[in-house]
Amino acid sequence: MLAAVVPVKTLPQAKGRLARVLHPAERRALVQTMLGDVLAALLATSGIARVGVISADADVLAQARALGAESLRDQGADLNAALAQAARYYAAEGAPGVLVLPADVPLATPAALEQLIAAAPEQGAAIVPSRDGGTNAL
Repeated sequence: MLAAVVPVKTLPQAKGRLARVLHPAERRALVQTMLGDVLAALLATSGIARVGVISADADVLAQARALGAESLRDQGADLNAALAQAARYYAAEGAPGVLVLPADVPLATPAALEQLIAAAPEQGAAIVPSRDGGTNAL
């Protein structure tokens, strides 16, 4: 069964593009609410054995633990390094693969995640693009 990893920036950095319309406390609350929703979906998804959050933010990691996810202290300098760190960790723990899901995917549901897992190749990678050209899941 897969491991799932949710990378999260430090709370002061998160949702920076919304800085013109939301105060830092509002952005923080938004990120923490969205993270809670994504973790709830992942933790309820069959086919996912372990759920972890990787972040350099102690408050994010505490929230992850409180909600039932594992917390991984980000040792990297950027997102790619953090994801590589998490993938190495879960591979060493015996996970056959890793699903990466950002904390801000508002429509993530267990059913949608189960469809994604079922459609992914057994070897290789699957990318789920967003409508705006970003990535919703790997």
